[in-house]
Amino acid sequence: MGRIITNEHFGIPRELSRGELLRRLKSGDVNSCLMFSYLGLDEDLDEVIASDKKVLAELGVTYDTVAKSIEELFLSDSDNYNGNPVIRREFIHSPVCPWDDYCSVSPFNLSSKVTEIVLVNGEKLEEAITFMEERGDDGLRCFPELVRRDLGMIFSDIHPHLIRDHYFFEGHQTPYRVDPRRTVRYLNLGTE
Repeated sequence: MGRIITNEHFGIPRELSRGELLRRLKSGDVNSCLMFSYLGLDEDLDEVIASDKKVLAELGVTYDTVAKSIEELFLSDSDNYNGNPVIRREFIHSPVCPWDDYCSVSPFNLSSKVTEIVLVNGEKLEEAITFMEERGDDGLRCFPELVRRDLGMIFSDIHPHLIRDHYFFEGHQTPYRVDPRRTVRYLNLGTE
């Protein structure tokens, strides 16, 4: 069985200043393992959230529906999800929420667990396989191009929380963005 995502945050919740939140979102240093920031340097948080809210309304899908679907993806043991091959990546860590109110992996749990899933675009499978074979085990470095070419999406175990609690799908300049239109297509989300 896949992994249930729970809040293992042991810190004391605190109110962050707007400046501190933006610094965390744009710097990628919320925890030292982040290679990409949550939001591009020239992106406006409020504009990104408002734009995504509008897209969700157009699609007839709720934040909770998207968050639940990503949780179901993490629970799945299948090697294929909605016609898209699944690549599970195991780490001993997971990103900490930039709002400082959530962490899906206890800092005391040093076992490997799936904290990231690459969902390969089943409609472009040959191109995706060629792309990944050419890059070998390049890991994170090839993610921006993989996403830009719509060959796959990267889901993190923090995404359900960011979407459900902060209405945040990440910025347009990060490969970890859970673009609402792509997510609906990749996860086959119907309208409510």
